Order: sequence, then C-alpha cells, then structure tokens
Amino acid sequence: LLRFGGFPEPFFKGSESFLGRWQAERLSLIIHDDLAKTENIRNLPLVEQLALSLHSRAGQLLSLNNLREEIEVHFATVKHWIELLERVFYGWRLYPYSERLSRSLKKEAKWYFWNWIDAENMGSRFENLVAVHLLKFVQCINDLGISTFGLQFVRNKEKKEIDFVIVEKRKPIAFIEC
Repeated sequence: LLRFGGFPEPFFKGSESFLGRWQAERLSLIIHDDLAKTENIRNLPLVEQLALSLHSRAGQLLSLNNLREEIEVHFATVKHWIELLERVFYGWRLYPYSERLSRSLKKEAKWYFWNWIDAENMGSRFENLVAVHLLKFVQCINDLGISTFGLQFVRNKEKKEIDFVIVEKRKPIAFIEC
C-alpha cells in the first residue's frame, strides 16, 4: 500500500513505470475532464501546477498565501482551486483542533491526498496513508449513527504538533502520532 497506493490498477500491477503513467493520467483526467467540464476555469495549466505543487506539501500546513505567490494568482483564486480539488476527491484539508469551531476554521489546515502515493517522500506518504484511514474510520462511525466523531490535528503556540486527534462531540478522545 505504501509503495503502490490503494487504487486497484497500480496496486495489482505492482510496477513503478505503470504507477507513474497511471498517476499522470489520473491527474490529467481530474484537471482536464472533471474540472474543465464542471467549472469555468480559464487557466487549467495553472490548476495543474497547483496540484503538482501540493505533492511536496502533503501532511504540512497549507499556506494559501505561499501557493498564491508561487503560482502568481490572486488569493481567492487559489482558495477556490483548492476547494475544487477537494470536490473532485484529489485531496482534502484537515483542520486544527480548537475548543471553539470558529477558531479552528481560521487557522491553517494541513493538506492530504486521497491517493497517498501523490505525497513525495515516504514519511509524508505514511502520514497521509494513516490520515486517509483515520478519516474513513471517522466517517464510518458517523454514517452508522454511532456517535459524532471528527478528525483534526493539534498544534500549540510553540509549534509542537500531534498528527491526529479523534474527537467525539468536539472533545478529544484519542491522539495519534505517526
């Protein structure tokens, strides 16, 4: 799973060259088919550049301002494109834990891919794999109506961080460090 991901085609092929081709085709389909057909985006190559620049940011705080400067577009544009990438299941943001929901939504989120193979280095890839599976667990508990769970991360003022915290009804119940 760490080497070839969770999608069946590359996983069962077990070939690095096939994986590379498959990843490039998947990104192209997401950008040029899914987004181009559903959204009025004038500059698809910049969206693709954004998607590729996220590969080195898996599991890290996602600074939209840094992305804006790197791609040279307006802040609102980068924010909109990130939301679009989330809608087409390219990746998702994980928000920091705070007792007040409004405060956690204002802080920088971390970025994770649904296909953790998109993360560039093995440490980020492992953290991304764990994040996806924890999110699936939380969503399953919520879908079954067992309780109201959430997945977040913790970061204090000294910038010390715990990778994941599972919350139940907005109260921490489990801390997970990769």
